[in-house]
Amino acid sequence: MASRKQLPTMVYIPDEVLLNNIFVQLPAKMVAQMRCVSKPWNAFLSQPSFIKSHLDHSICNNDEVVIVFYSPFSLNFKPFTAHPCRFPCDEVTSSIKVPVNTRPKHAYCYVIGSVNGLICFVGVPQVVHIWNPTLSAMLSLPPSNSTWTVDCHNLFRFGFDPKTDDYKVVKITGRHGTQHILTSIDDIYEAKEWLQVEVFSMRKSCWKVITQKFPSQVKRIYYENEVSLDGRDGHLHWIGCLDESKPKTIVAFDLSVETFNEISLPDSIQGYNEMRSLVVGFRAGKLCAVSHLRYTTACDVWVMNEYGVAKSWVKHTLSLKCGFKSPIGFTLNNEFLFVASDESLALYDPSHPTNAKSFQVSPIVFKKTKIVQFVDSLVWVATW
Repeated sequence: MASRKQLPTMVYIPDEVLLNNIFVQLPAKMVAQMRCVSKPWNAFLSQPSFIKSHLDHSICNNDEVVIVFYSPFSLNFKPFTAHPCRFPCDEVTSSIKVPVNTRPKHAYCYVIGSVNGLICFVGVPQVVHIWNPTLSAMLSLPPSNSTWTVDCHNLFRFGFDPKTDDYKVVKITGRHGTQHILTSIDDIYEAKEWLQVEVFSMRKSCWKVITQKFPSQVKRIYYENEVSLDGRDGHLHWIGCLDESKPKTIVAFDLSVETFNEISLPDSIQGYNEMRSLVVGFRAGKLCAVSHLRYTTACDVWVMNEYGVAKSWVKHTLSLKCGFKSPIGFTLNNEFLFVASDESLALYDPSHPTNAKSFQVSPIVFKKTKIVQFVDSLVWVATW
C-alpha cells in the first residue's frame, strides 16, 4: 500500500521573533515593501521602536556608507559617489535612487547635514529638502517667513533631538561686512551682525523664530569639510572665532531647549593659526576636536569626557604613516576618515593600526566637496 505524502508542518513565528530577529536584519527598502502586505504588518513595521532598532542594527553592523558630494551639485546629474566603509574600494552609487517626480528644480544645491539616514540640503532659492536615499523619498520644507536684504546671508544646519524624537533645521541669518561677501562654498563665514535664528520642527511642520540670537561676540564661523556626524545627539556645533587675534571657541546649540552656549577649546589649540586645521565631531559618542599641524603625520584628538565641561578634555594622538594630509573626522564606528597626500579619501581604524583603507573617489577638493555619512534607514519624516 502506497504511503501517504506527508504535508509540510506550519510553523508559527511569534511577532517578537519576527521583529527582533528577522525583520530588523532586512534592508530598509525590503522592509518598506513588506509594509504593503497587510495592515497589521504595516502597523507592526512602522512602530517607532522597530524603526530605531533597525537603525541601531545598521550602525552596529557597520553598514555605514560614505557619500561624496561634489558641491555645489544638481540631483539631475547625480554628482556623488557612494562607498561602503567595510569595503571602501567598492562603489554602490547605482543603488542610491533619487525620486524623479520630487527632484528640486534648482540648478545647484548644498549639503547641510546628514542624520540617521536622512540627508538635508538647501537649494537656490533657499528651499530646504530632506532626502532618505534608502526609501528614495524626498520632502521639501515650506519657506520661512523672514526676508532680508542683499547684504544678509543664511546658514543652515540639520540635527536630531532624541528627547522629543524630532528632526530640526536651524537657520541663522547674518549681515556681512563690506570686505567679505559670504558664499555657500566658503569655509569661513564672517558676519558684521548676527540677526535672527529660526528653527523648523519636523514634528510641528513649521518654522519659528527663537528669542536668542547667535552669540554676538563670535565674528567668524569656520566650516571645515567635516563628516556630518554633528547633530545626532541633540546638539549642533560650530567652530567660532571672536576676531582674527582672539582664541577660537565652540558654539553649541541645544536642539531640545533651543538655546546657544559656548564650549571652551583646550588651550593648546585655541588661537588663530593658518598652518593648523581644526575639525569638531564625535568619537564614541563624545564631542571631540581634531587638530592637525600642516605637513605633519600626527593628529591631536581631544575628547570631552563630560559634555560641556572644559576641564574634561583629554588628549589622544593618532600617528598616521600613510601619506596623511588633513583630517575629516570619525565615522559612526569610530574609524578615522582623512584626506591622503594624493588627495584621495582614506579610512583608518585606531583599534587595528594596520594600513589605511582607501576609497576609490575623485581627488578631494576642499570647499567644493562635502562628505556625509549615510546608513540604511527606515526613518522618514512623512510618518510623523
